[in-house]
Amino acid sequence: MRSLGLSPYEDNTASVTGSNTGNIICKVNGGGNFVLVAHMDTIYSTKGVKPVLLDDRITSDDTTILGADNRLGIAVILYAIKNAIEQNIPIRPFTIAFTTCEETTLLGSKNIELDKAIASGFVFDSPLVPGHFVDQGVGVIGFEVKIKGRAGFISNSSANATQIAVEAFSNYPFGNTATNVIANIGFTDGENAVNAASNFIMPHGELQSFSRTLVEEHAERIKQIFAKAAEKYGGAVEYDAAWKFKPYHLVVTTEPYKRILDIFKSLRLKPKASISQGGCDANLLNERGIRTINLGVGIHKQHTNEEFVLLKDLENAIEITYRLIKF
Repeated sequence: MRSLGLSPYEDNTASVTGSNTGNIICKVNGGGNFVLVAHMDTIYSTKGVKPVLLDDRITSDDTTILGADNRLGIAVILYAIKNAIEQNIPIRPFTIAFTTCEETTLLGSKNIELDKAIASGFVFDSPLVPGHFVDQGVGVIGFEVKIKGRAGFISNSSANATQIAVEAFSNYPFGNTATNVIANIGFTDGENAVNAASNFIMPHGELQSFSRTLVEEHAERIKQIFAKAAEKYGGAVEYDAAWKFKPYHLVVTTEPYKRILDIFKSLRLKPKASISQGGCDANLLNERGIRTINLGVGIHKQHTNEEFVLLKDLENAIEITYRLIKF
């Protein structure tokens, strides 16, 4: 970006996110009121990656991931702005943001330091093909339960933390519940022995739904179920639950939605809106009041060594970006 006469800078979020860098931000022609976003981290290391160019696609040599998630997003943004500048094409004021920690905590976009003028955003991170986009994303509350028993030999007077956990698990329908909430216990830490009542275990889990109200109701329900089980067996619990990211749903009348539909029409791409069951930077930007759509860029078999990008998808993604930044 500096070689193009632009002035990118690193924000001050590294100390908050734990990343080895802040988000990279670049204001083009003053920064404008919209932002183009891609994340810099990859799900696995790309050390030693060898991109292979075939007739119709780009792949790795199968020994590592390609890293198209999300270097493809970075590439189309940089390629579009590079060619627009070199060809003296008039460019709108806008902001570029390359974020950290998307694959882990989303803390990069959660804490990103953007100007208050930014009202809408376009994230280049969906594996969908260009023309398809995500206008609705799920929200997730993460929770942990510290279950405290009383260590000692198994007896009527001991409080078994594992027994408390089993009691609670059996009284809540973990999995895909009947109320459009997905609930899961991911893993459990503990301090236990097989010949004594377990003293301490800590289940970790999450709840996800497209409804904020439902997720919050189920988080409270789980809290009460664990508390009741602890009371029954003479133990104690500490419960903590917090939003990882909140759900969002853009309607067709919002500015980024209308604008992207016009661009797809100009490119003769058939638009298709989709929902996402996972979190991305669009969740956090929408949560901050920046109306943001996640655009399909065509990342096939993401998070595997078989990841690839079709050249036709790459070309379409670049054309979409051109039309976003050109007058």
